[in-house]
Amino acid sequence: MVSAIAGDEAPGWLREFSTTNVPAYPAKVPAVVLLAETAITVEDNGRVTTTVRKAVKVLTRDGRNEAHAMAVYFTSGGKVKDFRAWMIRPSGEVKKYGKEKIMDIAVAPNDVYNEVRARAVTAESDADPGAVFGYEAITEERSVFTQFEHSFQNHLPALLSRFSLTLPAGWRPEVATLNGNVPMQTSGSTYTWELRNLPYIEDEVSSPSMAALSQRIAVSYIPPDSAKAIMGRVFTGGWPDVSRWLAELEDPQAAANGDISEKARALTAGAPTELDRIRAIGHYVQTVRYVSIQTGLGRGGGYKPHSAA
Repeated sequence: MVSAIAGDEAPGWLREFSTTNVPAYPAKVPAVVLLAETAITVEDNGRVTTTVRKAVKVLTRDGRNEAHAMAVYFTSGGKVKDFRAWMIRPSGEVKKYGKEKIMDIAVAPNDVYNEVRARAVTAESDADPGAVFGYEAITEERSVFTQFEHSFQNHLPALLSRFSLTLPAGWRPEVATLNGNVPMQTSGSTYTWELRNLPYIEDEVSSPSMAALSQRIAVSYIPPDSAKAIMGRVFTGGWPDVSRWLAELEDPQAAANGDISEKARALTAGAPTELDRIRAIGHYVQTVRYVSIQTGLGRGGGYKPHSAA
């Protein structure tokens, strides 16, 4: 299980996994994930703390670009509490990437404004074949949503991939597995899913997406009735629940007023058929210029549009 972040030297877990015996892979495999671990703790007030720990061994020069790390957060309702990275070179020398090496970047740099940001570090220039790159990140957030989706690997082979969820007493998980069975282990109020020795997934022309190939789980956590008000909407009835939630947000915003009705009549005046009327309104809408800015994402914002008027 994930523990607190270590000090300036490489932590014990990273040193331990850096000595893992790695199977012989074909030359086309650039790197191997020694450990990929995500541990999420939900508090009874709705606060969610996520700790991510990962170690990657570079096998070839093409694998140098795997020596990077990113911790994503929302500026509204989220923060990165700690984020550190290390490189253990083949000689055993350790290089730490402290605050001076960590960047705070926009996840979508082409947006006018976006609340999704990330702390990131890249160590490609230090990643010689045989080196092991590792990082730990702790993020904290409050969200109106009560589901996590987790993928156990990207294209790289993974020797150990683990996801755990710790809930308050009386709360329960609901789990959906995708692309294969992932057994759940229970210890008190902690639920753990673990896979080992995942193979390399080669990127092929016209292949299915990674989401369709790698094993994934979606875990919803359901609080008792006494705590549901803290979390906002809890979806327990599948997509109909989600549809009703969106309809409550969006349908009132689509109501037409007198100005909209008058504009529609003017646009469709003289249009002989229903299709012609649809075309006239559609062409007009395509000329409307707008900028999409979502705010309050950490609190479920960005889903309620401005009124049509």
